[in-house]
Amino acid sequence: MRRRVDFIEASRFWKLAQLWLRFKQRLGLTRNLDIPQAPATQYFEATTLGEPYAYWLAENETRRSDLQRLRGLVELLPAKPTFGLIVANADSGQVSKIADGLRRQVYDDWSLVLGGDAFAATTHDFVAVVDPNVLLAPDALFEVALAINKDPALDVIYSDHDIMAANGARSNPYFKPDWSPETLLSRMYLGPLVFYRRALLAGIGGFRTELGAAAHFDLALRATEATGRVGHIARILYHVRPEAPGSVTSAQVDAPAVRAISEALTRRSESGSVSRIEGVPGCYIVRYTLGAHPRVSIILPTRDNGKDLSTCLTSIFERTTYPNFQVLVVDNGSKEPAALNTMEYWSHREKERVKVERLDIPFNFSKINNIAAKLTDGEFLLFLNDDTEVLTADWIEALVEQSSRPAIGAAGGRLLYRDGSVQHAGVILGTRGIAGHAHRFAPGNSPGYHGALQAVTNYSAVTAACMMMRRIVYDEVGGFDEDLAIEFNDIDLCLRVRAAGYRIVYLPYVLLYHDESTSRGNPDNPLKLRVRVREQRLMQERWNISNYVDPYYNPNLTLRGEDFSPRL
Repeated sequence: MRRRVDFIEASRFWKLAQLWLRFKQRLGLTRNLDIPQAPATQYFEATTLGEPYAYWLAENETRRSDLQRLRGLVELLPAKPTFGLIVANADSGQVSKIADGLRRQVYDDWSLVLGGDAFAATTHDFVAVVDPNVLLAPDALFEVALAINKDPALDVIYSDHDIMAANGARSNPYFKPDWSPETLLSRMYLGPLVFYRRALLAGIGGFRTELGAAAHFDLALRATEATGRVGHIARILYHVRPEAPGSVTSAQVDAPAVRAISEALTRRSESGSVSRIEGVPGCYIVRYTLGAHPRVSIILPTRDNGKDLSTCLTSIFERTTYPNFQVLVVDNGSKEPAALNTMEYWSHREKERVKVERLDIPFNFSKINNIAAKLTDGEFLLFLNDDTEVLTADWIEALVEQSSRPAIGAAGGRLLYRDGSVQHAGVILGTRGIAGHAHRFAPGNSPGYHGALQAVTNYSAVTAACMMMRRIVYDEVGGFDEDLAIEFNDIDLCLRVRAAGYRIVYLPYVLLYHDESTSRGNPDNPLKLRVRVREQRLMQERWNISNYVDPYYNPNLTLRGEDFSPRL
């Protein structure tokens, strides 16, 4: 079976249809589209830009001739799953339009099933609920069938989608990440068309129509609790028509969505509260209940940065509501009087909670933090830069809530520049050479890419400028790699945490200012530039970054910036 699928994907057509654009990009043969580029300090909301998506469609959209060839490839599929497309609460005209769309499918082993209780009646291998406002692309079922052939164990399959206006114009693509459990708990990012193995749905009770507009969300939560075999097809396989009869508003979704998430927490034996995010439709926040307040050790390296250090420590002690924490200030050779005075002041003012450790060694961020971790006794380690300022009082509570969950290896927050724009909101692998910060320079109060800036989101890494993890996780992976003395050490640590089976999570409600590396000195001096080149090479060799596909960042999105615009 695998050989036959390989044969399909190795065919001349398949290479042209699926891989040609990327091949051209690697060779630098893509045409110059002459699209205005934003200055480095400017940020565009990718979801509002129509023209880049039009260019993307021109390069990537499946053409009529491609569909003809796909029909010929259907017979080569080793397995031919059957699909039941379920339509509920649609009038005869809507059913007719859905049926017309299905008749255009390249893959024709499907049936249209009518009725709200149709899950129990269908005998198909996979089923999906098709709402009246959803229009399938002609190759949708073929791509799903191909995914099943490539991985026969899949139980849940979703794809990317876009918006189609009444005149057929397409916009606002949602290029989604691969399976992201915490992202799903904050919003129904899988979309309104998801394919489920029928046997899985039979075991969880099928579609709960009493959840109304959030029934899709509820089904996705229950299904993914029963299986982790979730597949994502990084292609636009359907279009949502907001003007279509039967479309729902966000207000209709909110109450049942809060109910669906709350019931999910109960099923998972997790105690917490759910609230919607103001100004970001369809997005919700889960705050977990802390049964205790385990000790948190804040590790704060510094050197000759008295002003920022004073601001940082003042914000910690004047704004933090968490009752059980200690701060270890690691002084890496300060000589500045202001820095020395600040450390002396706080070590006397907070004798029980502030300790200063002198560490006169050449700057090595990884080594400094590793030594400091051994000098603390907290169950949780909170790595913090001295050029940060805490803005939210319950920041430690929020970090502990997530970091204490067994599946979570590290948690980070939303860091802002002083002008309110985003400095860090999660890390994307492959951008800017090695990695970049999601939504960098975006307005801090903007929704971000489909709500990702304001909602809890899984990422491959978070910055150690503000990062918490359980000590047991830190010890398990061996702490920071001291061969990465200046840069990428936090990214490497997070990747090793993920390799150990844990997830990384970004928390938008953990809010700090970050002045970004003011204590490092000149980053462009020859020695530091040489070190940076060496560390870039090490990251490339260790993680194969050039060919790394970040599972939490869609391959159809740009690697040239951090604004989630289409990849051209």
